[in-house]
Amino acid sequence: MSSRRHFLHTVLGTSAAAAFAADAKLSYKGENIQFGLVTYMWGADWDLPTLLKNCDAAKVLAVELRIDHAHKVSTDLTPEQRAAVRKQFEDSPVDLLGMGTNFEFHSPKEDELKKNIEGAK
Repeated sequence: MSSRRHFLHTVLGTSAAAAFAADAKLSYKGENIQFGLVTYMWGADWDLPTLLKNCDAAKVLAVELRIDHAHKVSTDLTPEQRAAVRKQFEDSPVDLLGMGTNFEFHSPKEDELKKNIEGAK
């Protein structure tokens, strides 16, 4: 059963969201949506130059790299290696959106959960 307070929150929240969407010029038609890639499965076997070349050719201009795949971008890179990865992205039209980790956060074992949280940081 809805209360008047719930109704007002819903109406005001929806109105505010609609106003923000209008200001951002968002459209249901999707003309400002771009396709990106997460290398969890697709691209997992490509080294970084091949990944960037293939994404550019396919006009997939954003990528999230899953660690521990063939592109060898992971958390244990040296500062020099990170700079080299950054330069490869700067020299291509593909944007690096972020990193996907293999750490899991659903373990009931507290010590395993803490280890995974620290590893993801």
